[in-house]
Amino acid sequence: MKQLTKGAISSGVECPLHMRKVAGSNPALPTTYKNMKKIFGWIILIIGILVIVWGIWTSYQIFTGQIPVYEVFTSKTIEGTSLADTKINLNLPMEEQIQQIIKDQIGQIIPQESMFKFFNLGAWWIFMMILMLGGGKLATIGVNLLKGE
Repeated sequence: MKQLTKGAISSGVECPLHMRKVAGSNPALPTTYKNMKKIFGWIILIIGILVIVWGIWTSYQIFTGQIPVYEVFTSKTIEGTSLADTKINLNLPMEEQIQQIIKDQIGQIIPQESMFKFFNLGAWWIFMMILMLGGGKLATIGVNLLKGE
């Protein structure tokens, strides 16, 4: 009988079938598990791609004016008054009068509605970047599941 080397299995007989790797014959990973990984990989990959495509399509529609910008920031305007209609009160200290004049001038240069539209577009852009990164990560996970990593 052959003498066992250190660390060998308790059987003194070596079987050549167990020494080779045979494709698809891993008892630790049955084929149903592999099939489930591929199915989940495809599902996650498709979801990731759909998230990216939806984000691009919606952004295209918003920036071409086909649909309105989602309003995260809104303005609170009092009916009948605007920043340009306010008059300077001479009883106020000089510093407050200067601040009031600056507010009036900025209100004439940059309309309040365009500022909020700019903020809403910026918020939409940030949201889309988060969605794109998330969709890309989902697609990467799906591809890794398909590869078997």
